[in-house]
Order: sequence, then C-alpha cells, then structure tokens
Amino acid sequence: MPGPGPTYGEFPASCPGQEPQSPTTVPTGALPTGIQPPLHAEQQPGGDGPQLVDTRGRPVKLVSVNWYGAESSDLVPGGLDTQSATSIAEEIKRLHFNSVRLPFSNYIVECDPVVKPNLITKLDLAGPVRALEVYDQVITALAAQGLMVILDDHSSDPVWSPDSNDTLWHNSRYSTEQWINDWIAMAHRYSSIPAVIGADLRNEPTGHAQWGTGGEDDWREAANQAGNAVLSPSGNPNLLVMVEGVELGVNLSKARSYPICLQPGQPYRDPATSTCPPGTASQSLVYAPHDYTGSQSEAVNSHYTMLADKLGIKDGWAAAAATAPLWVGEFGTCNTSPQCVRAAPNSTPAAKCASIQNSGPLGTWFANFTRYVAQQGFSWGYWPLNGTESTGAPNSSRNRTETECYGLLDRGWTAPPSTAADLICALQSMIHPSAATNPADGCGQPAGPLPVPFTGGAATEVKTFEPWIAVGPNGGYEPAPGLAITTGGSAACDSGSNDDPGRFSAVRCLMSGNGPPCFVFTRGGDLSNPLLCSNDPTSNQVTEVRPAGSGVPAAMLNHDDPSQLPWFLVLADGRKCSLQGYGTNTNVLSYDCGDGVETTAPDRSNPTWTVREGTNQANPTISPTAVAVLTAYR
Repeated sequence: MPGPGPTYGEFPASCPGQEPQSPTTVPTGALPTGIQPPLHAEQQPGGDGPQLVDTRGRPVKLVSVNWYGAESSDLVPGGLDTQSATSIAEEIKRLHFNSVRLPFSNYIVECDPVVKPNLITKLDLAGPVRALEVYDQVITALAAQGLMVILDDHSSDPVWSPDSNDTLWHNSRYSTEQWINDWIAMAHRYSSIPAVIGADLRNEPTGHAQWGTGGEDDWREAANQAGNAVLSPSGNPNLLVMVEGVELGVNLSKARSYPICLQPGQPYRDPATSTCPPGTASQSLVYAPHDYTGSQSEAVNSHYTMLADKLGIKDGWAAAAATAPLWVGEFGTCNTSPQCVRAAPNSTPAAKCASIQNSGPLGTWFANFTRYVAQQGFSWGYWPLNGTESTGAPNSSRNRTETECYGLLDRGWTAPPSTAADLICALQSMIHPSAATNPADGCGQPAGPLPVPFTGGAATEVKTFEPWIAVGPNGGYEPAPGLAITTGGSAACDSGSNDDPGRFSAVRCLMSGNGPPCFVFTRGGDLSNPLLCSNDPTSNQVTEVRPAGSGVPAAMLNHDDPSQLPWFLVLADGRKCSLQGYGTNTNVLSYDCGDGVETTAPDRSNPTWTVREGTNQANPTISPTAVAVLTAYR
C-alpha cells in the first residue's frame, strides 16, 4: 500500500489496497471495419518493419484519441457530468477514431476511492460510487460502440502536475513492485473484454529515467518486468504492451541497441545485454513515443527535414519501428485558430495555449509533425478528446470549469467546437492518409459532416495476381513458390458475368456457394487442367479445383478487358473488399468488405481511385465520403 498521503490533495494517508475484481458487466460490440482482436505484430511482405494485425492477419492501424480525467484528482474521465459515457463514445466513433487511450492512476487501482457525485451525474450508477466502477462503465460504453481501449498508467498519485515526485513509475509512496502488481490487477480485471487491447505501461518517464543502464531508474528493465507481468496468466496474455521513450516519452534512441525483451511470466533481470534472449514475445511489443512542440527547438520545428531527422534518427523512432510497430500515443495542438494547425512563420495566434516559449508557433510544428507521422504510416493517438479540463494539483492551473483548448469536443461534449474545423480536417486527413497529402492542409472547408472527403494522393497501384509460373521448355507450369494450397474438389465456372476478372487466364468459378476468381495456366491448351482459386490476393492461401463438366469455356479466356472492375481492393484504411458484381456504376454497391460493409465500384477518373460506403444493395444509401483505394487486383 502507499505510504503517507500527499500534502496537496484530499486523499487518505492509507487505503485498503484490495485487488480489484472483474467488472460486473462484460461489454460486447463489433470493432471498427471488422477488426478481430487480439492484435499482434507481424512482418508484412515488402514492409519496412512489423505491423499490427488482427487474428485474421488483417493490418490494423490504431487511430486513437486520449480521454483523460481518471488520472486526475477528479478520479473519473472528464465530461460525465455533462454527457453519458455512451453519448461520448458515440461521438468518438462519429469522428472515425477506432481506439481510445484511457489514463488512470495507481491510486485508484490500489484505493478505489469513492468519487464525488457531481462529477458523474450522467452515469446510471446508484449509491456511493467508486472510481473503478466509473472506469468500468466507460470501458463498457466504448466497447459497445466497437472502440478498442488502451489502458494507460498515467501517474502514481491522482494529480495533473509535473510534480518531481511523479516523474518515474516509482516514488516514496509507490514502489516498482506495487506498480507491477497494479498492472497485473488491471490487465486481469479487463481480460474478458476483447476490446481492451493494450497496456501503455507508463506515461512519459522523465527525470532520472534511463534506458539500459541498470538500477532502479532503468526504464528498459522496469518495462521488461512490467510487460512480462502483464502478459503472464495472472494478467492478460492477449494484450499489446506499449512502451514509451524516456525524456517525456520522445526518446527511443537506445531501443535498437537495448531492446525491450518480453518473456511472459519471467522477471527479466539482465539490463546490460543488447540482444533479447531466445523466446522473446516480440509480437506483443509496441513502441509508443510522444511528441509536442516543446520537445524541440523552434529551428527544428520550423523545418520538416530537420524535425523528421530529429525524431527518426536522433530520437530513434525509425530504428525502433524496424523492430516493433510504432504508435505515437500523444501529440496535440490548440483548437482555437487555423494557425494552430498550419505553418504561419510571421504570425502566432493570440489565444490561450497557442504557442510555447522557445519552440515556435504550434501550427508550424503540427504541420511538419503530422506530415512525418502520415508519411511513415505510424499509428497515433491525439491528445485530447476532452471539451473541458479536469482538476489539477493546487499548484497547477487546471480547473474543470475551464475549456480544454487542445480538445476535439466543445464545452457541452457533443461536437467539435466551431473554432476547431481546421484541426478536425487535419486529423481526418490522417485517418484517410496519403503519401502525397500534407494533413495540415486540412479539407479547406468549414466545419460540417465528418469525416472529410479524401482529397487525393498517391496513384492507386493496379496489380495482376498470377499464382502460376512457367517451368521447362515445353510450356509446363507449377504453382508459384510460397503458396499454401488446399484441395477443393471441382467447381462450375461462370460465363458472361460482368464480374469476371477480365483476364485471359482468369475465370470466376462457384465452389460451395461462393465464387472466388480462379486462374488457369493454359491459354488454349487443355482447359480441364486444374485451377488455383483465391479469395484474397494479399494472402498466400489458394484452393486447387478441377473445372466441372467439359472444363473452362474457351470463350471466357479470349478477352483481356482493362475496363472490367478489379476483383479485389485494398483500401487506405486497411480494409479488403471483394467484387460481388452488380455492375460498374459508381452508385451501385459492387464490393463486399465483410461484416456488413459494402462499397461502390471505384471512381477511376483520377490517379487515386476512391470508393464510397453504403448499405442495402436493393435500394442503396451511399455515403458522400470517399475512401482511397491503395491497391487494386486484376
């Protein structure tokens, strides 16, 4: 249990220290775009480093927002005296985030204090309500909306202050052992909720925090120990373990030479080694740096190349991302002016929190920083969602009656403030990214329906899927190397359908009620030769079938029509969509993306193709929002 209480709060000098039990309500909800947790890291073909994928191997990019308050002296996430947790979760979803970083303090884990009733008037909880009951209900609401949750150990005591006693994961009141035990308790508490996908071990270790030096202030050693405990059977082996850098989270420069080495259930006490022992569970590791304008000088913030070199090389982000997925857990800017978002060398907005001394205008840094994050393809988390502040320590200026001038919601917690249109547009451009788009350019439109339309970017790549290779001088053939082939019996091949792949060597065949494209090696030879059929050209899984009856109709192999719709699309947000027919009209729902999501045929009038989501094929309702197509397969 903690020792003597702090002098600045109204917190007891001691508390029960009981281990929290599991929540009484286990929420359910479909996660965004059919994501199926748990998530893990996996090297992707042709990729520069490991990426997050779900249980089906689908790439997942975390697009997060921070909802703070439970780590503060209010003890609960902000806004619950204004809107219900469900209403706030619905707004997060409407803004197209797929995940929420939810801070807490070790104090509420160990003490679970009763909270002030006036802070939770919009929650349906009776009697004296404890902090973890509120935290449970917020997670329940988020999960019910299909939002993933990252638990964030933000502070030891419930304060908002750069207090010298709270810059590390341990202090005079909380030992490293207690911190680790608290993490086991929180991991176990939510282990039955699939939407809880990550554990951000500690917010912004700073002060005496070191990396790889050994001793009680070695953050690398502490993170290894806590990560192993989180992933143990007593915690939750399915969680991602997020590890921030030192120096307020930004510095990962030693992570390549002295990596995090996760071995679930093991204490790990080898701080000096520069390589990970055998059996390291690297699939659970995510590096999670932070950056704000104050982490660099104005000279660095003002030049994209200098900022990219500082973060990527000096702070080690590029090297870390080569060994584990990287998620920028915090960055943020003001919401009070367009100049909070865009570079304006000769002007600084005259508004609260619009600039930071010696670091230049926020908009200059934000424009360069978001461009860097978008071009690197990193996952990210904006700070914060909140429409109003939470209470800080007495020596801070934080007051819950004040407007949160970095927040994405207004004081009523119902929608973005009118002054934040450019900020919202910039974030939406990051959610629908493009290598050629600078997110800070925004959508150039007044506040309106979200998300903003996709405004262009790198040309859609059109690929030809060919599972066969020629061998020998006499026209022999064999499956391409690396394919995993299963036998599927026979299949009836369709003819004359407008959803044929439009290739000389491809037909659409029916196997047990579905019709994936099938590929025949010969062009005019023995048409009874086997076919290789694929539901997903980004996978190595194919099915070998024999064409039923007299084989493949020869007429089907005598066309190569580029105007035919591609049979498979990979969208900018990672979704994969298969052609289901119904024509080439861009107002018809021609593609099935799974989990009830359909899209139109792509608009191919620009180098970057786009599709739009819709529902109800018979009488479609189609969104005006365009989503970019990264890759199309013929």
